Amino acid sequence: LGTLPPSLFETASSSFRKLEADATLLSGSLPDSLCAPPTLERIRSSRTSISGTLPPCLGNSSRLEELSVHSASLSGSLPASLSLLARLETCELTRYYTDATGGKIR
Repeated sequence: LGTLPPSLFETASSSFRKLEADATLLSGSLPDSLCAPPTLERIRSSRTSISGTLPPCLGNSSRLEELSVHSASLSGSLPASLSLLARLETCELTRYYTDATGGKIR
């Protein structure tokens, strides 16, 4: 199992557009530095062991068009900042994503 090192995104060039990690042995949480590349358009991390919450800074990813994290192990509240994603066309949240009260979003 592997994690996403925060430094991966801190040093990403302005041409970094996609994080595609579907059906991998990826674990741990999504680091806040994921929001650093200004050109990020797609995040796909489905069917992984990613846990924790979605970084609130994702709302600042003005070019984000796809957020696909279904069948991961995310928890907590959805960041309100997601409503700022004007270009978001696809948003697939995990069937296991739970809200702060322990209820599940299905």
